[in-house]
Amino acid sequence: MPGEASSAMAEECCPPGSWPALMSDESGFRGVIVKMANGADAYVVAPSDGSTTGKGLVICQDIYHYLGGRCRGIADQMADAGYFVVMPSLAGGDTIENHTMPDKLGWWCKTYGFQSAFRSHLLEGVIPLMREKGVEKAGMMGFCWGAYLVFEASGDSELTSIFKAAISCHPSYQLHPLVFNGHSEALDLAEKVLIPQLLCSAGNDKDYVREGGSIITALKAKPEIANNCKVANFDDMLHGWVNRGDVSRPEVEAGVKEAVQLSLNFLKETLS
Repeated sequence: MPGEASSAMAEECCPPGSWPALMSDESGFRGVIVKMANGADAYVVAPSDGSTTGKGLVICQDIYHYLGGRCRGIADQMADAGYFVVMPSLAGGDTIENHTMPDKLGWWCKTYGFQSAFRSHLLEGVIPLMREKGVEKAGMMGFCWGAYLVFEASGDSELTSIFKAAISCHPSYQLHPLVFNGHSEALDLAEKVLIPQLLCSAGNDKDYVREGGSIITALKAKPEIANNCKVANFDDMLHGWVNRGDVSRPEVEAGVKEAVQLSLNFLKETLS
């Protein structure tokens, strides 16, 4: 049930009432675990029909295990739509729940953050693997903490030479000040963004990541990407629903399907 999230998630990372960690089924997935050039593991899945479209997608985990929840199932769905999908283990199999220090969330964000880890995973692992498979341009998709990472990556000109669009599912952009000890805010990242963004925001997400909030306002002020930046408010969903929500509930299942379809539509528009 939502609302049972651990204190590690509460307030700073995920809003009160968010969906907690979800155990993953261990069978039925099409992809395989590979070792990337930088030594990190990644779940990799190609289009089921064997086609080579030249398009890829990197999927970024939340603060739980990269193989947890529905992440692999979503990766398979995206691959079935024609994308070569790479989901790297951004924390080497570590999870926030392994730690007990008082400031474990701040430690986590600094240790496995964009500059400290994610950027090198992309440059030294994900991109070489995608290039090897003929990917010419790709999108990024992140959940919660992973959404924060892809949002920051969206302002890096070296990365945006291949990554042309980004999707944030229930984004936790509020983690940014933890990395910079309060000296930088999420809006600072928005002002640096270079590529189109889709934000799928839950009813209990921060107001600034929802329609009419300061993030989309800043993105819409950028003429080069304004028309391709979108927010979808899922008012009846709780933070974490896309990859952790209980799909035995019809309304959650419908919310997951809608978010995935919106993501596919967005990638089709921006990577064409």
